[in-house]
Amino acid sequence: QHDDPLSRPIHDGRWHPEEYQAYVHRETYRALSADPRIWGTFAWCLADFGSDCRQEGPQCGVNDKGLVTFDRSAKKDAFWFYKANWTADPVLHLVGRGRKAVTNEAANILVFSNVGEASLAVNGRTVGKAMPDEVRSILWRNVALSPGWNRIEVRAAGRSVSTRIYRNPPMETTSIQRRIDDVAASGGGTVTLAAGEHHAAGLVLRSNVTLALAKGAVLKGSVSTFDYPGAIADAGSTRKAIVTAEGAENIAIVGEGTVDGLGELAPQGNEYPGRWKDVFFLRCRNVRIEGVTL
Repeated sequence: QHDDPLSRPIHDGRWHPEEYQAYVHRETYRALSADPRIWGTFAWCLADFGSDCRQEGPQCGVNDKGLVTFDRSAKKDAFWFYKANWTADPVLHLVGRGRKAVTNEAANILVFSNVGEASLAVNGRTVGKAMPDEVRSILWRNVALSPGWNRIEVRAAGRSVSTRIYRNPPMETTSIQRRIDDVAASGGGTVTLAAGEHHAAGLVLRSNVTLALAKGAVLKGSVSTFDYPGAIADAGSTRKAIVTAEGAENIAIVGEGTVDGLGELAPQGNEYPGRWKDVFFLRCRNVRIEGVTL
């Protein structure tokens, strides 16, 4: 799980972003290192471990406070923080490399490094250079990102580390939903999305309304699962989708366009807070989906 900007999670909640874990370790270590009364420190604990009473974080039954994952397959950001501070091995680690997407126009870029001055570039443009602080950290604040994909690259001492982050474009949910509601209020008809990209989450298709995607039109969802206001609650679970309908009749999605759920950016498997879908219809009649690519 990943978060930007940082927000303090509920300790026994299902949202435990890796970046906040790294923040707690970094700032605690900073305070302990500056106190001459403390003669030693240790980190707890090495790896996530089983705990059947735990219903928190991305997986139930796991205490996720480890520096590496339960199966030892992935080292978390906090692991690299201690490696940069406690070993002589060269370290240049970009925090949040596992983060796929952000919803803000700017992001904080944090690096753990023990190899001297580092430079940051976004989409090939140099943002700046900086030296690690006393806890081997470099933080660039409020780095502007372009809508869509961004390449983040950090270089230092002949080394480089990079990642790609998708920035959510502005959502058009409100304006598209208004068009659907207006057509429904007039007795029904067709709402057409022209060629080009359109961004929405949780659209609610009303009875007697057809959503038509023209050739070249791409309806993309949000990369934030919390951007789906039209989610349908069914049997205690939330069904999130770009286009939803409940109890509607005579509805359709047609055309030569595409509904793109950005699946590569969605939570995987049963990972909290859950994946969204392209389309989710519940208890509807006379439904037609024709021609469009999902």
